[in-house]
Amino acid sequence: MAERPRGDNDMLRSLDLHDIFVLIDGRGELRDEIAAQTPELQSYIARELATLRDDPYFTYLIESALHGYGQQATPRARHLQDQIDAIIAPRG
Repeated sequence: MAERPRGDNDMLRSLDLHDIFVLIDGRGELRDEIAAQTPELQSYIARELATLRDDPYFTYLIESALHGYGQQATPRARHLQDQIDAIIAPRG
């Protein structure tokens, strides 16, 4: 995913991942847009996000991406994690 080519395989250094998380956080309709894509693309996105979610630094990366929200960072981080989980395992 985004950390591979430009982040030297280091998700903590990847500004692209930061941007992806901010995009997912800020666009609630993104889940529906992904669901409207081909099954192959849906599967690819879900697999890549699941791989990120399984990384031990995942929570730290989310918190880092949202630190600019101040006191709202923690609730936004939970919201973002919920959005990512919904993209990984969409409702039937």
